[in-house]
Amino acid sequence: MKRLSAICLLLAGAAFGAVPEEAVYQWAADVKGVVSKETKAAPRAYLWLPPATVKAKGLVLAQHNMLEEPVFAHPAFRAELAKADVGLVWITPMVMQAWDKLPEEELAAFENVLRALGEKSGHPELGTVPLAPFGHSAMATYPYLFAAARPDRTFCAVSIKGEWPAKGRPCWEAAVAAAKARVPMLLATGEYEDGYNRREKARDLMKLDPAAPFSIWLDVGGGHFDWSDELCQGLGRWFSEMVRMKRPVVKGSVTRNGFWYPNEKLAKMVADYEALPRGKGKFTVLGYEYEGKTLEQNPKAH
Repeated sequence: MKRLSAICLLLAGAAFGAVPEEAVYQWAADVKGVVSKETKAAPRAYLWLPPATVKAKGLVLAQHNMLEEPVFAHPAFRAELAKADVGLVWITPMVMQAWDKLPEEELAAFENVLRALGEKSGHPELGTVPLAPFGHSAMATYPYLFAAARPDRTFCAVSIKGEWPAKGRPCWEAAVAAAKARVPMLLATGEYEDGYNRREKARDLMKLDPAAPFSIWLDVGGGHFDWSDELCQGLGRWFSEMVRMKRPVVKGSVTRNGFWYPNEKLAKMVADYEALPRGKGKFTVLGYEYEGKTLEQNPKAH
């Protein structure tokens, strides 16, 4: 399984002026009413819709952070979304970064920019289509917070490599609220970033609410900063399947390893993915030499 690291690509970009991924977004609009601390100006929202889409069925949302960008740019990810007429909205610089609750004024500004993108693109349905927040690392809490703030608008929430719903975690109250509203949630966590332990800690949510629509995807062989073709394609399939389902997703849902999955098809997809790398090689870790010695790896770092 070929893996790429956000850190390696950032270093390559710094050294050679390379762009990690090229991706087309057909329309853009300012997020009016919000001022970025980074640029002192309004962030910009970029919209991609599958070229053959006549009417969008949903949008996946993400912001300028790390893995969001290469996943959104991946051809296999977009190909899966196109099968369900699901588009993408990517915002840069990031807005709505919070640890407990999303600011209502920023949520309103975001909803306004969706309507503006709908007008520009000739797809007015963007103002009302179901949404799926997606976030990594420092933005991994965002999907839970968005689902809790806009449960009626969220068709699923996906947090990748960074935040898990356990007691005491920043996303705990939001995850509990989203589960109560029966918003489907998925955590994709890397094995090398303590994935097995995070999976066990996330059982807090299932213990509190055994019917919580919460799924786990263990990226076996994966760390915190990396992604693969298979992961991107699988995430695209997840979103395209979820947008077709009517909430609450009850009929056809299954339990695997004590967690909820929306149907047997997606449960098997995750199980098959988790089985792929097992027993096939060892971790290859980037090392550094200093004064003739290889620096030791910190086992507590991700």
